[in-house]
Order: sequence, then structure tokens, then C-alpha cells
Amino acid sequence: MSQKQSIKKKLFNIAKIILSLAMLVFVLYKIDRQELVLVFKNIHIIWLIPAFLLFVLSKFFSALRLNRLLRRISIRISDLLNIKLYLFGMFYNLFLPGGIGGDAYKIYLLKKNFEVKTKNVLWSIVLDRVFGLAALYFLAAILAWFTVLPSIWKTLFLISIPLGLLAFYFMISYLFKTFKSFFGKALGFSFGVQLAQFACAWFLLKAIQQPDQTTEYLFVFLISSIVAAFPITIGGMGSRELTFFYGAQLLGLDISSSIAISLLFYLITAAVSLVGIYYGINTKKITAHFEENQQPVHA
Repeated sequence: MSQKQSIKKKLFNIAKIILSLAMLVFVLYKIDRQELVLVFKNIHIIWLIPAFLLFVLSKFFSALRLNRLLRRISIRISDLLNIKLYLFGMFYNLFLPGGIGGDAYKIYLLKKNFEVKTKNVLWSIVLDRVFGLAALYFLAAILAWFTVLPSIWKTLFLISIPLGLLAFYFMISYLFKTFKSFFGKALGFSFGVQLAQFACAWFLLKAIQQPDQTTEYLFVFLISSIVAAFPITIGGMGSRELTFFYGAQLLGLDISSSIAISLLFYLITAAVSLVGIYYGINTKKITAHFEENQQPVHA
């Protein structure tokens, strides 16, 4: 990487940090912070346990999906090594935005240990995210029908499901033929990921004792997850809260409860990402694991 590219990357990361903080500060300024504190004081901690476990399960499915995509380009590593690599990436992406990104380091390691083109590794990782976004959208579109959204919106959401699925399939078939045969399974893994996180959000609602308008809260959660997936903030911080803020206003939800769900989900994400700190500090461990764990693997 040239010095000019390095400077651009640092400036971009600084901009992401500033934008994340600006969004979060804006939301906290707009809401009743005393009500938010009250929501956190009355949390039923016991419900956070299944929420946490379901989030871990979602990341397990996500790691499996990525490994299967990598196998389509002849990168064969064990699922255990891939999970370690995945945790390593989560840690870097969330806690070290100013350094080399987790995805960038994964690409570097995979390219170093396998004779594959960089663009193929890159597209595997990008498509991993795209499959996740597709499943998120389809779930949100289905759930929209059960919310208080205007009928025209519900109809448009439902119509977009088959059209979007067909468009997505043809995009993979013609632009990424290597992954065409894995389309159904990748989408299946993606629904597994998002359903686990959907259930995680449901338990967060139980934790903050919010029994009303469950469908609307979960719909906003799915939309916020789509927004947070775009790499304009740090781990979705700020963008998710902002989406919940405006979504709560649109659907008549309690704003403090909405922001509480968003913050709790971010804290769970951060807690799981921290597991990757071991490999973040000991990068040689990851490199060594490539030699120890590479083995013949069937797709």
C-alpha cells in the first residue's frame, strides 16, 4: 500500500469514527436519557443469556457460510480454523478500525497460504455479506405485512420478495458463476444467521419488559441491521441507533425501549468480538494454525 493510499485509509477510518459518534450523540441528545437509564435499571438479566447464546449461534452459521463460499474457490480450511479467523476479523473490525481491517487481513492470510487470485477471495467475502443482506431484506419484507405500516407499503414489500429473489439468483448465475451451485445453501445459512439474530432481538424485548408492538420492534431491528451492515460506521454503532430512533417515531414505538434494544445488541456484539482479542494480539497464532489445521475438506 502506497503512502497516499495509507493516508486515505486513515482519513476514511477517522471519518467513520466521527460519523458513528455524531449519530450516537445526536440520538442521545434527542431522547429522554432518564427514561433510557430507567429501562436499563429494570432489565431482567436472565433474558440476556439466551439472547447472547443466539447471537453466538448466528455467528457460527455466518462463519460456516463463509467457509463454504471459500471452498468454491479451492480454499480448504477446517471449520474450527475458519471460526478462529472469523472471530479475529470481528475483533479487528469493531475495535481496531484505524488499523488494517479484519477482512483485509483475512484476504492477506488466505492469499498467502493458497494459490488463488485476490479478487476471488475478495468476492467470496463480499458475497458472504450480500447473502446476509438478502436474507435480512426478505425477512423484513415478510414481517412488514404484520406491522402497522400502510397497506401500500406492505404490498410493495411482498411483491419485492419474488422479484428480488429472482434478480439475486440471476445476478449470482451470470456474474458469479463459481458460486451458482451454492446459491440455495448460502441463502439457507443466511436465513439461519438472521433468524438466530431475530430471536436474539425478541429475547432483548423480553429483557426490557416490552410486551407491546413486538412485531414492529422486530421489523425496525431487521431494517436497522440492514443499515448497520454498510461500512460507514464502526460496527454499525450510531447508524443502528439512528434507524431505531426514526423507526420508533414512524411506527409509534417507545423511543427509549428502541434505543435500549439497539445498545444491548451492540454490547452483545462487542462482547463476542472481544473473544477475538487473543488472535488480535497473537497474530502469529493464526498464521501457525494454517499449517496445523489445513486438511482435505469436502464441500
